[in-house]
Amino acid sequence: MPLQNLRGSPYTSPHMQKVLLSILLGGLCLHAADGAPESLPATAVQKPDNGDYRKPTKLWTVSAAVLLASNLMDVKSSWGKRELNPVLQGTSGTFGGKGSLLKLGVEGGVIAVEYLMLRHHPSRSLEKALTWINFGDASLTTGMAVRNFGIPGR
Repeated sequence: MPLQNLRGSPYTSPHMQKVLLSILLGGLCLHAADGAPESLPATAVQKPDNGDYRKPTKLWTVSAAVLLASNLMDVKSSWGKRELNPVLQGTSGTFGGKGSLLKLGVEGGVIAVEYLMLRHHPSRSLEKALTWINFGDASLTTGMAVRNFGIPGR
């Protein structure tokens, strides 16, 4: 990916692009779920009459676990190697503790927001969309991790 023309811009790293895309998609999902329950089909909203919340299904839980595992693999594959993203760089310009805490913290925050969205706005379509987003993000992150394992360390 040619970054020479955009060097210095915080939006050029793949990780930052994924974060921005997640925020955008999360905001769109929240906006889409704001409709009044009367305007939605009876099958879209699945809140019980007693006010209890419905837990997310196992497939979303699996997708969140796969997403976390792929990010852990990406952290392992990048540890000690030169980092192009200035936000994730340590003092020596390599990926280390600071970058891993930030990366896993953002990913944990995304999963927590998704969980809260699914708990307070139960919808099969929202859950399905978030599940596919998680699996897609996990596949891209796994691809980057596999690529990083092929790059020699310092």
